[in-house]
Amino acid sequence: MSFTIWLAGNLGGFGLNKITFDVISYHAYTPAVFIKKDISLKFFKENRQDYTDKGMYWANIAPNGNAVIKTTYGLSLMNLPFTVWPLLFYTPPNLTGYELPFSMAICAATLFYAIMSVVLVIRLLKQLNFSNRAIAASIYALTIGTNFIVYSSICIGVAHIYDFFLLIAMLNLIICWRQKKALWQCLLIGLVFGMLILNRPTNIIFGFTILFFGNTLYAIKNQFFSWQNILQLLLMAIMAFIVILPQLLYWKFTSGHYIFNSYIGEKFFFNKPHIIDYLFGFRKGWFIYSPLILIAFYGLFIHKSKNPFFVVTLICVPLLVFINSSWWCWWFGGGYSARAMIETYPLLVIGMAAFFEHFLTLKKKLTIWLTAFFILFNIKCVDLYRANIIHYDSMNFKAFVYTTFKINFSHQEKDYLKTIYSYPDYEAAKKGVSP
Repeated sequence: MSFTIWLAGNLGGFGLNKITFDVISYHAYTPAVFIKKDISLKFFKENRQDYTDKGMYWANIAPNGNAVIKTTYGLSLMNLPFTVWPLLFYTPPNLTGYELPFSMAICAATLFYAIMSVVLVIRLLKQLNFSNRAIAASIYALTIGTNFIVYSSICIGVAHIYDFFLLIAMLNLIICWRQKKALWQCLLIGLVFGMLILNRPTNIIFGFTILFFGNTLYAIKNQFFSWQNILQLLLMAIMAFIVILPQLLYWKFTSGHYIFNSYIGEKFFFNKPHIIDYLFGFRKGWFIYSPLILIAFYGLFIHKSKNPFFVVTLICVPLLVFINSSWWCWWFGGGYSARAMIETYPLLVIGMAAFFEHFLTLKKKLTIWLTAFFILFNIKCVDLYRANIIHYDSMNFKAFVYTTFKINFSHQEKDYLKTIYSYPDYEAAKKGVSP
């Protein structure tokens, strides 16, 4: 019943169009290419305010005066097997590409990639010889005990579930490649890695998962002293470049530069990272709103021999925390918890499995009760987020305490919450001033 309600609501059964906010830009390549047939977006530039008011394209104007889509084309490509159906069969007059059938297609795509992600998590953990009960507990903890549930059911169509799918697929491929060294595996790894970078350029750090496979220095060094390995790594890099090349050509066509920051006016402040706020702050703190993820960090140091990605996890996760917390909008606008860390969950789920493998044997009842408590805490918070009581960008300690111990809120209590939220100053943040 719950799944049926979810499916009906998020596939448009309640008339909710999910092409909003970031999804507007991620989807923009599809209507630009297949409906307007104008990737230069001259039509947008001529009626910019009209398209912006209608929630379409979210393009920026480059210094040379041309319109450029803010995000990269990766999600439009990954959604294409689903959005192709309304493109073919939905033909009302004045078609824009932002109608409800396209929203339904994007919701179906998100559901598909979320389900396939879980399937691939199970496959990965089985390859690493974890028990069925450790795998089952990890799946529950991951899917309903963290902010994964928000981006597979509420915030549909943004990059994080897609990136999760790509990275978990790449980890499975890397294990198979290390065993067989097949050419087709190299090509697939390069394809998936290229898509990861295309979706979010900061995902380039996950290239370390290819280079630093193994949990000993000897295993890692061994990978760099074989001509076969070097040539296959080069093949992966070429394949990844081929995937990214259309984006570089698009930037050259629109902005005049092969490498272009299409997030005009937005940048990183690497000298002012908000690491503490990013992890423990009440606005969006990762460990505050997804506390169950902490068991993954504990579990990383248990059964290290089972985890060939142990070293790379210790590299990628802190590095991504630093990068994300240095972004001008370190809370990443609207959303729940540290949404840009979902990309790391394929690495961290191995730590989860190790945790459950150990403690479901050593302290079974305590582990079950604590896990159940944090899962229920997460479900409660997600429901409050869905109801806009846990605010998408303005929470603070006072609002967190006020909402933590309540389930139902009267109109008066909701009005009171509006007076205690800490609304961020986006313009000041763009200049590096902390909100």
